[in-house]
Amino acid sequence: MSGKVSHGNTPAAWIGTVVLLAGALLVSLGVVVHWSWLWIAGTVLCVAGAAAWIGLQRAGGKWVEDMW
Repeated sequence: MSGKVSHGNTPAAWIGTVVLLAGALLVSLGVVVHWSWLWIAGTVLCVAGAAAWIGLQRAGGKWVEDMW
């Protein structure tokens, strides 16, 4: 770690947050309208969002620092 604190202002954080929010929306709608396939899809999207966040954060290097 370079010592520079970004406070979450990285592409990994933004992408992970947006995907997790979309997944949470699908889960919520699936529960409200009683469509099991929708909340299952939302759950899968949440897991994919968390994996993308972690993967992008670990893969981040110079290209992340150059963007900000």
